[in-house]
Formats: sequence, C-alpha cells, structure tokens
Amino acid sequence: MKKVLTLLIATLLVVTFCTPMAAREESDAVLLFDAEKAFGSFSLDRNEMTEGDASVSVKLSGEAFVAGYTFPRGVDITGCDTIAIDIYVSDLDKVAALSNVFFEISSSGTCDKDELQWEFAAQLKDANFEEGWNTVYLDLGVATEANNLDETAINFIRFYTFHSAAANGLVIKLDNVRACVTGGEDFSDMELKAYQGDNSDADVIIQGQSAPDLTKRDEGITKVAGMKK
Repeated sequence: MKKVLTLLIATLLVVTFCTPMAAREESDAVLLFDAEKAFGSFSLDRNEMTEGDASVSVKLSGEAFVAGYTFPRGVDITGCDTIAIDIYVSDLDKVAALSNVFFEISSSGTCDKDELQWEFAAQLKDANFEEGWNTVYLDLGVATEANNLDETAINFIRFYTFHSAAANGLVIKLDNVRACVTGGEDFSDMELKAYQGDNSDADVIIQGQSAPDLTKRDEGITKVAGMKK
C-alpha cells in the first residue's frame, strides 16, 4: 500500500505565507530598502531604527493605505530564500484590529506584475510578537506570485493594510528590508500528523521534527502551508 504523509497544521485554517516571530540565522544578506527615504504614507523617523540613520513610520488613521517605492536601479537577490523586514508596532491591542497587511516585491517597477506577495497580519498577532521592534521572515518559496519575478532585478516594494477604526493611532515602522539566506521555512516547532495508508486511526503526532523532503511528491507528501503552528 502506498504510504501517504500529509502535513496538517491544526490551528491554521487561513493560509498565511510567513514564518512566526522565531529568530533565524541570516547569511548573504542583500539590502533592498534602508528606510532612509520617505514613501507613500510613511515619513522618516530619525529617532528609532534598527540600521542606518532612520526608519520609516506611519500612524494609522481613517481607512486603508497603500505605500509603494520604486528603486533607482534593480537589486539582484538570486540565491536568497527569504525577505526579512524589521517592523515596529506601538500597541498590540490595536494590532488585533488589523484585518489585512500585505508586502510585495516586484521586478516590473510597479504593482501586480512580475511580483511576489505575502499576507502577514497573522504574524503581527502572533503570541511571540512584542510591542517595539520585531523581525518578520517571508519565505520566497511560499509567496503568491503574479507573472514571473526576475530575481536579478528587484526594483519595487509595496506595503499596504486594511484596518478597522479600532486600529486608529497604531504606529507602524519599517526598517532594514533585505533578502537573505536562512534555510527557508522553519518547521522546528511544527506539529506533524502522519497517516499511513488508508488507516486514519494510525495517526502519530511528531513534535519538534524537521519537515520531510517535500520534493518527493510521487510519495504523496503534501504541504498545507508554509509556516509553523
């Protein structure tokens, strides 16, 4: 009987494409945006930053906003597997009112073409997320893709959010947006449930185990989502 191994993340009903607030070891970092330039709704903040001389900051009010920035020249991120973003939030209670937060990179110089997109509002609401500075890791392999991104020529980023009035007054800051190598998705805390054959009663919970080789599709291995529990 052919073995079928299905990865189930019991608490994940809505798919989100980034890794929770667990630190990763980064290497071969390529800076995409140093946050030393205001863009969209974001203004420069020279008081709080994680690198360089400034971050960019926005205070939410009214309805949604969209902020895009076009690079003066393309950036080559070939070989990187992760986009890392340092992000600051002022009030976790207001974070809970955010409904959607999106980040995009593109090689087309604009949005919705030759891009990768991630929704990571769930990460801002993660139990390990703290008021102040955190780092969000976005895995290149599990983004939503529009057309074909040219990894040798990234030249546009976009950040946008929709929120309820309860999020008004929330301060969000961004800094040190970079591409890097982290080894991709971190499954170290994932709870795996294995089913062998058609016998669903033979399920075994395996905790703290790295993910199996997901390239073996012919053995029936599937992945539900690209994040830990």
